Amino acid sequence: MKTLGLIGCGVIGSAVLNAVQNDVLDQFEIIGIFDLQTNEIIEKSKIPLVDNVEDLILLGPDLIFEAAGYMALIENGLAVVTAGIDLIPMSLAAFANEEFSNNIQNKAKENNTTLFIPSGAIGCLDILRSSGVGGGIDRVVLSSTKKPAALAGQPYLIENGIEIDGLEAPLTVFEGNAAEACISFPKSMNIAGAISLAGLGFHKTEVQLIADPQTPRTIHRLKVSGAFGKLELTVQNFPHPDNPSTTFLASFSAVSALKNLQGSVRFV
Repeated sequence: MKTLGLIGCGVIGSAVLNAVQNDVLDQFEIIGIFDLQTNEIIEKSKIPLVDNVEDLILLGPDLIFEAAGYMALIENGLAVVTAGIDLIPMSLAAFANEEFSNNIQNKAKENNTTLFIPSGAIGCLDILRSSGVGGGIDRVVLSSTKKPAALAGQPYLIENGIEIDGLEAPLTVFEGNAAEACISFPKSMNIAGAISLAGLGFHKTEVQLIADPQTPRTIHRLKVSGAFGKLELTVQNFPHPDNPSTTFLASFSAVSALKNLQGSVRFV
């Protein structure tokens, strides 16, 4: 049995909590939750709730799972690995911040800890990793289409005066590299973070982001070319009704990542 701490208990964190309580993750025990607000799921669980990462670390978890957002990972991730605790970060857009990315990876090495990277709401990260060592990758392009509600209030739209309320037709709101995309849309580009970490990196991964009021799903189209050949993947995810910025698949990915760690047969 491994002990688990949670940073964030919103839609994704709650999925992990429910999976542990329902024995889907029967090799984990959650011993503490760090969140700045409580909810019905936390209160019913009777699990200790703390308001800072230091108190969560003091509880002594073997592993910490983060699903609290871009700034939460930047502000707290370093403390976790410095304490010698393995970390599963869901907020992978944070790795576009080069200072944070370098620091947390260096501290993980120094303290013999591991950053376990989940796939989130995308697939084919195994192909990206394999092709990167098998002759190289020439190009990676991600095109994501989301409902305007999933993008509302994010920095790039505000800074550039882009209005998406009342949108009647699809609008391309961003084109650039993954580093720019993750910083500009920190709530919506964790997939770009995962793809960049697995493939060409943040500055060489191309991203297009489209707001479409008519789409019933969040759609990700990934195109990769290299010495291995070509990859084209389209994923149509249903947005989560409790948080349009995330999807059901992202929640399933969180549980799957932990299930993989507890299994006697593990995918690598």
